[in-house]
Amino acid sequence: MISLTCTHCQTVLSIDDAFAGGVCRCQHCGTIQTVPSHLKNGAAVKAGVSEAQSVSAGPKTLYQSHRAAGKIRSDETGSGTGLEDLADVVASSGLADSGLSKSVKARKAQRRAAVAAVASPPPRSKTPVLVAAGAFLAVVIGLAAWWLTASIGKEPQPAAPPAAKPDVVVAPSGPQFCGIPVAGTSIVYLLDRGDSARDVFDAMKEATFKSIESLGPDRKFQVLLWDNGTTDAGYPNSSTTFATPENLDACRKALEDVTAQRQSTIQAPLTRAVAEQPDSIVILTAKGFELDDTFQGNVQSIVAANPIKLYTISIQNDSQADCRPLEALAKRSGGAYKSLSDGALRAASAG
Repeated sequence: MISLTCTHCQTVLSIDDAFAGGVCRCQHCGTIQTVPSHLKNGAAVKAGVSEAQSVSAGPKTLYQSHRAAGKIRSDETGSGTGLEDLADVVASSGLADSGLSKSVKARKAQRRAAVAAVASPPPRSKTPVLVAAGAFLAVVIGLAAWWLTASIGKEPQPAAPPAAKPDVVVAPSGPQFCGIPVAGTSIVYLLDRGDSARDVFDAMKEATFKSIESLGPDRKFQVLLWDNGTTDAGYPNSSTTFATPENLDACRKALEDVTAQRQSTIQAPLTRAVAEQPDSIVILTAKGFELDDTFQGNVQSIVAANPIKLYTISIQNDSQADCRPLEALAKRSGGAYKSLSDGALRAASAG
């Protein structure tokens, strides 16, 4: 048996000779002891063994530091947990191939693996993104298929014509008044010069001059004014005349100073117009909202059986309705009726 004093707790240990030159663990404090080979055959190590002898014999404990032997580790800044120091002690004591050394190495490897796993997390799965993209693509394909199915067999619909602007007057070629074609070789114009036409009377005259210009020199015209109790006016006073530029200028001068005022009636000038036996009579008034069945009856009785076309124009604001008596007179005679806003009338006279 070998007697050995524990370097930590100073307990005398009895160890089998087979441990000579190896290591053992203290049964009291657990410190690993190096058993010198020269203690075989019963040689004892006393508690008073000097420090120099202890170092030369190379005793080592589990907690012995390399600094005691004058050695400095290259990884002096270790983790400080004691495991690496323990591993170094075991390795230097000849236990590198023992189970303890392998256990320490395994724990160090597990710790490194855990740190690497935290530093490099596994890549995220792309499966949810691919599923969402596939669903969106399926919806798009479904909508396209539905549209193609719904379109098959349907004939293309013609585009709707643009809506006509109510205040725009398009002048046709040939004789016309504010866009209304006027038929015949002789036309008499009857302009209402009553108080209701005061604000638009100049525009009424200009629209009449443009209509006369559209007749050309081969057709005849005459301009008469509704009776308002003032001086008689018109051009020419005797009968119709050709629509030459010279006669048109004379008409402008004759009506230049004429204004609209007072109450006006149509009976007297209409009787003069019918006496000329024209092909058409253009009746222009701004008081269509005042006319009634009595007015319509008076006009029909004057025209009687004469084959004269009546073209009736009602100048009114946007809030007024169409003049039914004027519309009925035009329809009965084969002429045409039109209601014009004052803005459309001014646009037609200025265009």
